[in-house]
Parts: sequence; structure tokens; C-alpha cells
Amino acid sequence: MTGRWPLTWASTPSADGAHDLAPHSFFTIFFTIVESEPSLRGKPLRVADSPVALECEVHSTLGAGDSPVVFGQVVHAVVSRQAGE
Repeated sequence: MTGRWPLTWASTPSADGAHDLAPHSFFTIFFTIVESEPSLRGKPLRVADSPVALECEVHSTLGAGDSPVVFGQVVHAVVSRQAGE
């Protein structure tokens, strides 16, 4: 193991406009404060300090047992200069 693992931050707005930002990873992640900023094309906020952010819209869903699998279509990508170094 290299000491790195994939981590996705899932940002979703609720029906009343509140924002929910939650980590999704194979490993359990503990965090304190995460700064957010508006997305450029979508309603959910994005993580301000993330080197790469993909803004997606729901493309389709598929049932997998008791849980849905949601497929998204990327509508905007933000890549910081530091990510390319």
C-alpha cells in the first residue's frame, strides 16, 4: 500500500436548499472543517482546496440489491495548476 487512497467528496443540496458535503471512500475518513465554494455549473457546493473537482449531473440510476447506483455525467471540471505539477 502506498499510503494514498481514492477519496470522493459528495456534495448534494437538499430540497430546502441546505448543502451536505460527505466523504466517500473505501476507508473511514475523519475530518474537521472543510471550506466550500460555489460550483460553476451545478447547485452543490464544491471543496475549495481540492486540486481537482468534477461537477456532475445525474445521468441514470440502476438498482443493485437494496441500493441504487447513480451514474453521473461530468458537466464541468476544475483542475488547479498544482495538480498538473
